[in-house]
Amino acid sequence: MNAKFFVIIIILIIIAVITITGFNNKNSPFKDNFKGTSQEKTQDKNNDSFLYSFSQDSDLDGLSDAKEIIYGSDINNPDTDGDIYTDGREVENGYDPIKKGDYKLSERDNLSLTIQYFTWTSKLKNIKDPQITDSLVQEFLNERDLLNFTLPIILESEINFTNTSKEKIKKYLNETEKLNINENGSYLLLAKELLNNKKQHELKQILQNIDTNLRILNTIQVPPETMALHKLNLGIFITLKEIFEELKNIKTNPVAILWRAKQGEWITEKVKSIGELRQELN
Repeated sequence: MNAKFFVIIIILIIIAVITITGFNNKNSPFKDNFKGTSQEKTQDKNNDSFLYSFSQDSDLDGLSDAKEIIYGSDINNPDTDGDIYTDGREVENGYDPIKKGDYKLSERDNLSLTIQYFTWTSKLKNIKDPQITDSLVQEFLNERDLLNFTLPIILESEINFTNTSKEKIKKYLNETEKLNINENGSYLLLAKELLNNKKQHELKQILQNIDTNLRILNTIQVPPETMALHKLNLGIFITLKEIFEELKNIKTNPVAILWRAKQGEWITEKVKSIGELRQELN
């Protein structure tokens, strides 16, 4: 039997050296990340964009291997919780396959975005075996109001303020001009590599670079005139850390990766505001 595979189309949303102070590219590095992920395009097993199988079912319990990972059940045990009902049958009827008894999936603490998506697709779209497709993910995120992003609130008490002077403003601008992520690649391409247990060192390096930038921002002296710029810098790097941290969950929460990529597109637009604020201070 020809195995069908789940795919996240790898659109080259290049992040190559996103310099926070000078990103003026008209094309967002996260733009159109949902494009081309239709169900029809998940059928060609020779496409090198494929990630992991949503059709292979090693234990023949009606739940694909990929979904077993997402739900936390055992790929090699058709009845993970030992309650005489197969994992696939439990999921189909809204029950938790890893908890013995009448536990509903909806009763799980911190239900992953992917499981929420599958539950939503099954109930509202009446799809027995929901897959991850561009149009449905987009509709799901819109309905849940998950695409209205905001930056984290930065309290003034967390900022290392200093007295105002032209020299201190210039020093702040010079030091923050160096903030960047030194990554030559693509967010979704990196996700694919991580899914295949590769490139963990690259993700670690990206997160270390972000942490370095955050340490600079948390210790730098901030003149009052640069407060709005500083809050924007901090908010962007805090959000970037969340976006890249999410890649650690690629196997268990793939819908969240698509959501974070969309958030990255939004962040790119926020980055453009930095240049405007810096121009006003120069």
